[in-house]
Amino acid sequence: MTGDAVPPSAGERKVKEYILVVDDEQSLRQFLKIFLEKEGYEVDTASSLEEARKAIRENVYDLVMTDLRMAAPDDGLRVLQSAIQKNPSTEVVVMTAFAEHKSAVEAMRLGAYDYVDKEALNLGADTISKPFDLGEMREFIRKAIARKEVAVRRSRALREEVEETSAYEGIVGRSGAMVRIFEMIERVAPTNASVMILGESGTGKELVAAALHSRSDRKERPFVPINCAAIP
Repeated sequence: MTGDAVPPSAGERKVKEYILVVDDEQSLRQFLKIFLEKEGYEVDTASSLEEARKAIRENVYDLVMTDLRMAAPDDGLRVLQSAIQKNPSTEVVVMTAFAEHKSAVEAMRLGAYDYVDKEALNLGADTISKPFDLGEMREFIRKAIARKEVAVRRSRALREEVEETSAYEGIVGRSGAMVRIFEMIERVAPTNASVMILGESGTGKELVAAALHSRSDRKERPFVPINCAAIP
C-alpha cells in the first residue's frame, strides 16, 4: 500500500466507508487518497493488479476505484472481477482515458457502477476540471456508496427470505455458496448485461434464468426458455 494518511475532516462519519484506489500513476493515487480521506473515507491504494488483488483478499471494500489500463490493457477489468467475486455488493468505478471508453462500457456490463474520464482530472490544482469538479466527484462517490448500501440491505433481506422459506424463486438451497448465487442474481438482474449460465444438466440453469427474468425490468414480458441442444 502507498500514500500518506491524511487526518479526516471534522465531520467524519461514525463508521468510515472503505475505498480502494488502484492506479499505476502515483500522482493520481495520491490526489484521490488525499481528497477521499479529507471527505472522511478510509482509503487504501494499490499500484498494480497484484497489489489490488492482495488488498481485496485481505479486506472488504465498499468501493473500488481502478484504472482500466495498467501493465496490461485488461488489468482494470481483472481488478473489477476480483472485487465482485470477493464481495458482490462492492461497487467498482473504472478510470479511463477518452480513447478507452469502449472498454469502460464493457466494464459496466461486467458490473462496474460507472467510469470516470481520467483526462478530466486536473492533478496540478486543488480542483477537478470539467466535467468533474470536486463537488461533482464528491456526489459521484456518495451515490456509488449509497448504491452499495442498498445492495447490502437487499442481501440481508434475501438471506432472511432464504432462511425462512429454504427457497429463492423456486431454487432450493441455504448454503453460503447458494446465497452468493442469489446475491449475484440480485446484482445482475436489473442491468442490461448478457448472462451466460453454465452447469451440468439438472443443476438448475433454467431456474436461475427464470430468477434473473423475474427480477429484471423485463419481468412483465414472457419468459421463453429454449432448448438449444434441440435446435437443428
